[in-house]
Amino acid sequence: MELFRIGLRNVSRNSRRSILNIIAIAIGVSVLIFGQGWIRGYYHTIYSGIRNFETGDVQLLAKGYLSEQRRFPLDIAIENYSTIAGELAKDPLVRAVAPRIDFLATIGTDAGSIRVLGRAIDPAAESEVTVIKQFIQKGSYLHNNGDQVLIGQPLAQKLGVSVGDTIALTAVDKDAAENYIQAQVAGIYRFGYPPVDENMVYVDLQTAQSLLGMKGEATRLVVKLKNGISESAGLSSVRKIAAGTSTVAYSWREFAQAVVVATSADIGGFKIIMIILYLLIIMGILNSMSMSVQERIREIGTLRAIGIRRGQLAALFLSEGVWLSLFGAAVGCVLAGIVVYYLGVVGFDFSKISSTDLPIPFGHKFTGDYLPVDFLVSICVSVATTLAGSVIPIHRASRLNIATSLGAHVE
Repeated sequence: MELFRIGLRNVSRNSRRSILNIIAIAIGVSVLIFGQGWIRGYYHTIYSGIRNFETGDVQLLAKGYLSEQRRFPLDIAIENYSTIAGELAKDPLVRAVAPRIDFLATIGTDAGSIRVLGRAIDPAAESEVTVIKQFIQKGSYLHNNGDQVLIGQPLAQKLGVSVGDTIALTAVDKDAAENYIQAQVAGIYRFGYPPVDENMVYVDLQTAQSLLGMKGEATRLVVKLKNGISESAGLSSVRKIAAGTSTVAYSWREFAQAVVVATSADIGGFKIIMIILYLLIIMGILNSMSMSVQERIREIGTLRAIGIRRGQLAALFLSEGVWLSLFGAAVGCVLAGIVVYYLGVVGFDFSKISSTDLPIPFGHKFTGDYLPVDFLVSICVSVATTLAGSVIPIHRASRLNIATSLGAHVE
């Protein structure tokens, strides 16, 4: 304990060097706390975004559909989807179930025609699974059997249509016959996610079933799990229900592989940046501690001359390192706490600095996902980092020759 008291006194005695070390450690702790929550919040924001915008948490497809999904087959459908949806709704882990039919279609207007992806939805059920209803910019949401469509804002601009206009929706039905209907533009939406905004047209399920000759059928069931239910537990539970049917349950990741790969690459880049920053901090501490040894050669020689052993000398320098790391960690936690509060509670609104669409479903607001353990981990790492940066200087100090040390800088 005496060595720790001496170490604390030495930290205060060499104030300029100590302040520089504390600043370096505080920056490292802040970066680590910020980085942990940023990375966790980044993939949570994107993954929850793709689930809320597009995929849900789990999807049920008819057997054989997945291998053929690129052609959007209507002949591989869930015939008794309402019965299966009812069974899923009874599952205590399931919040909502929404039937869909994805199909290729053509929108025609006086200005021309565009090939699009049609998505037939049950308006009430879909609003419980995804967030499309919250992103209607003009007009209103769909209602059942209304011969109405929702169009993304970029697509509406290309077609030159607005709310209330009539469009022709053409599609090839289940029996390979081409049908068309006239539908009114009920609303214009904008997710800020180009793959959907520029290519997707929503139509109510009953209208689409009539257009496609699929009465009582759907191509998929999209499942939303209750809050707090893990992905693995929810998928396992849904698969048990699907086992007795002609359907197969898949994780949302199966339908968002490009987003998952891109997000994993981004997170890997963040981690590399954090490692590089920490290496720079360790090098700074190593240099500072080395300078400390160089400036205190005579002091080290005196301590050794009055009987301080090498081990005790090393412990003294280690105690200084521990004090520096603790002070630096405290300052770092305070600085990081301000950022953590802002990103975790208020969030960062991207729409204020950029109006461009992002190639991933990031939404317009980012929030970090910070946990109390992030602070504890960062404090432990700061102590370990400081001690690691002190090892070489401490070893050097303990090996100095007493006579040489006492004669150092003597004119």
